[in-house]
Amino acid sequence: MRLENQQPKSIPLLTQDQRLKWIKELLTGDGESLHYRVAGILVLLYAQPLVKVAVLPTTAIVAASGDTRISLGAEPVPVPEPFGSMLEHHLHHRPNLGTASRMAANPWLFPSRHPGKHRHTRSIVNRLSAVGINVLGARDSALRNLVAEMPPPVVAQLLGFSDSATTILPGDGKATGMQANSHCDATQAGRRLIDPHN
Repeated sequence: MRLENQQPKSIPLLTQDQRLKWIKELLTGDGESLHYRVAGILVLLYAQPLVKVAVLPTTAIVAASGDTRISLGAEPVPVPEPFGSMLEHHLHHRPNLGTASRMAANPWLFPSRHPGKHRHTRSIVNRLSAVGINVLGARDSALRNLVAEMPPPVVAQLLGFSDSATTILPGDGKATGMQANSHCDATQAGRRLIDPHN
């Protein structure tokens, strides 16, 4: 038996224009259910892996006085409008729950049809792929854009990544060009996270 040395497949990255186009489509389009659109935006805006998105608890969303934040890392980060309103609407109208008591009993932001369970990652990947989003490419593109705007350790802290995930990006083995010991005010960095036009 002979094993061939296989090269890892490269993941096609989205350009910033493609990423913004998908964010706009998921915010305003009606080609997909709200919960899948919310999951897709979490990938495109905050570079979240769908494995993590699927298990987000409802307590990760903090909304008060028109200010919506989401806990993905060390501290809640701002959620820009109109995504903030969309996320709040989803929180209060999650699918597969039917009654107020079932809604209160299920802790997941993306509940499954099975009581007390969260939606399976594969079902989210399949739906987003079906509309044309390359989930890995979208996540990598979002992460590259974020670390181009802020020091990688700050991105890691705010979004719940390891430092190595933001210092050496998947697929290229090169440092981002920002020193790992760069420092930046986390609140200011959190505000920069919400503007994908940078």
